[in-house]
Amino acid sequence: MQHHPARLVALVAVLLLVAAPAAAAKKPSGDARGYWTNERLERAVPKERVKGKPGGGGGSGGTSTGTAWTGNQNVRNTTGKVFFTMGNTNYVCSGSTVADGNTNVSLVLTAGHCVEDGTSGGFATNFVYVPDYEGWAAKSCTNDPTRCFAASRLVTSSAWANSEDFDYDVAFAVVNGETLDATWGVNQIGFNLPRGQAMYDFGYPAARPYDGRTLDYCNGVVRNDLYSQDQAMTCSMTGGSSGGPWLLNFNTSTGTGIANSVNSFKYTNDSSTMYGPYFGNYANAVFNAAASGGGANTAVGPPATLP
Repeated sequence: MQHHPARLVALVAVLLLVAAPAAAAKKPSGDARGYWTNERLERAVPKERVKGKPGGGGGSGGTSTGTAWTGNQNVRNTTGKVFFTMGNTNYVCSGSTVADGNTNVSLVLTAGHCVEDGTSGGFATNFVYVPDYEGWAAKSCTNDPTRCFAASRLVTSSAWANSEDFDYDVAFAVVNGETLDATWGVNQIGFNLPRGQAMYDFGYPAARPYDGRTLDYCNGVVRNDLYSQDQAMTCSMTGGSSGGPWLLNFNTSTGTGIANSVNSFKYTNDSSTMYGPYFGNYANAVFNAAASGGGANTAVGPPATLP
């Protein structure tokens, strides 16, 4: 895997924030909804990570570099928050539902560091997804369990799990059944599409100046990072927005698009630029493993051809 020198921050935090699989970790609880009281949801924190990598500049800005979404409801329905436990700490990220072609499961797209702790060790537990968190009055899985969807399986890349390689910081949470997809809708997902296109980026930033209560967005033409396979967009969203979707061909009238990256990290010397992984062959392999359905948590090995 490719490694790079200087500092960056994963978005589950601060500035905010097939081939053979690696050894599988413990399977998550079949239903973590009883764990997530209002207090635990409200106190969950963006997760901080620091890793070496040089700053690389941003893509061009559009109509928003990090403001509340006031448009079509569909994108609220297909975007939400994910809550999970790593170690003894409860964390929050963002996520979105994507079409998977399997009538037995629903898939939640998020960042790799929102499901697996990298070289620090292990998959998350107590993982739940809440669609349209902004519009949820209860803010409690114990009081309103039908709004919370527990993961039965978590899938990411071994490049992330074993090496914390942000080029492949992508993951999917598998939710049993079609209720999530049928009730809240999905976006399509695309792989190996042309770079340098205009995208919309959504998430629930929770670190200041945001409070994690509204769905916010950025948009603009993305550019390639100078030092990695990642893509860049001008965006001020902070911790908690990690895992939120970048949507290609986003239609503001219908609120739908093609998921083509996720919020991944920012460089410590550039808080104005968001970076996300390019969805190539490796991201496709992670998706295929998740879309196959049940099983243990899995870190998917790299395909024969990257990215």
